[in-house]
Parts: sequence; C-alpha cells; structure tokens
Amino acid sequence: NQLLSFFFLKAFYKLSVSKSTVQEVALLYNELACVYESLKENEKAIECYLKAFEIRKALHGEMHFASAISWYNLAGLYYILKEYHQALKYHQRTLNIYRHIHGEKHEETADSYHQIARVYKELKDNHKAIRYGQKALDIYKFLSKADNDISFDKDIVLVKRSLVQSVV
Repeated sequence: NQLLSFFFLKAFYKLSVSKSTVQEVALLYNELACVYESLKENEKAIECYLKAFEIRKALHGEMHFASAISWYNLAGLYYILKEYHQALKYHQRTLNIYRHIHGEKHEETADSYHQIARVYKELKDNHKAIRYGQKALDIYKFLSKADNDISFDKDIVLVKRSLVQSVV
C-alpha cells in the first residue's frame, strides 16, 4: 500500500509540474483520494476529493456530471465512516445534479435515491428509507432494469419489516 501511495504521489508531482490538462489534475486528485481511503487516511482522502471537486466546479460548474462524481465519492467515504449525516448531505447533492442533468427517469438518479435510502435506513428513519427506496425501485422498473438489481425489492421489504416492528 505504501508503494502504491508513493507511485500516486510521484505521478501527481509529475502531472502538476507538466503541462497536463486541468481535468487530469482533478482525476489524479480523485485517484489519490482513493489511495488514501484504502490506507485509512480518511482526512487526506476527504481533502483530495474536495480538491477534485473544486477543480471540476471551476471547469464545468457545480451542476455537472464531474462534480457529481466528487460528491458521490465523498458520500461513500462518509458512509463507510458511519458519518451518515455527512453521507446524506453529499448523496443529496449528487441526486440534485443527476436530476438536473438526466431528469427523474435515469439509472444514475435511481442509484442516488437508493444510496439515500440506505443512509436513512442506517439513521433509523424508516419512513424516508422506504420513500427513497421506492423511488429508486419505481425508476428501475420504469427503465426495465428491476430484474437486474433485485436488491431494491429486498431492501424495501427489509425496511418495511423494520418499520412494522418498530411500530408494534
């Protein structure tokens, strides 16, 4: 892992002093964040994801697919760290961008709804988990992809069971 980290740091240095494109720098920050994440150096990973976002925002604006990637990655890291409120914040930003770009009936929009449902499930907010999970499921069914991702149906059933048990 240290060798891999050294490789990315060296590559980043070469890239930053060469005449490479700004997009490549953002991509490298993102890749470096992944390395830091695998090394459990989470603060450095967060810093790199944020730098990647700032570059992408300057290039494309906040409501661009590239910006959504940064938010999605940050949300995933916060989810792993069990910082669910932070994960929710970044997943909601991702959802807003995907809805702006693709509209409601798109696979990436459905994935964002699903990720938000997972976070609400961890926060024990079963009503919202069901609502967002159902939106994801409805989109996948609309796109005829429900058969390819049966986990949505299972998640909805599990959350509904949990909700019934908490009420009883």
